[in-house]
Amino acid sequence: MPDMVPLIHPTLRVVFSEYRYWTFLSQTMSNALDKFGGILMKKVRDKSITDWEKIFGGEMRGRTAERVQNQLDSFDSVQMEALMKILPHIVGTTLHHLLWTLSQDPSVKLSIPNEHGEHQNMVNLSDGT
Repeated sequence: MPDMVPLIHPTLRVVFSEYRYWTFLSQTMSNALDKFGGILMKKVRDKSITDWEKIFGGEMRGRTAERVQNQLDSFDSVQMEALMKILPHIVGTTLHHLLWTLSQDPSVKLSIPNEHGEHQNMVNLSDGT
């Protein structure tokens, strides 16, 4: 498996990488799109990865963590390392499918206020329209 497998989301132009650095590619990037992307990366992607790293490492308690730990008891260090390595890809793929689905549904409008308080459509900003 290569170190970085980019999956480019055509609507929000997000590059997903194993290193948790997602670069937003746009020649006319807006502050609103930056803000939206930042929220997704910090509040969703990073927190999801951190939570699962803690679950895998035995640092979390609760029913889900206990069930996962029971299933991972038979894993050796190589298997655990592989699991940790693919975790960011799983989270990235989930976000990709969420964003793609939302961008394709005309009844869903994703918007965020720009620096002037005007709501801007995230799909239009990402597509440059």
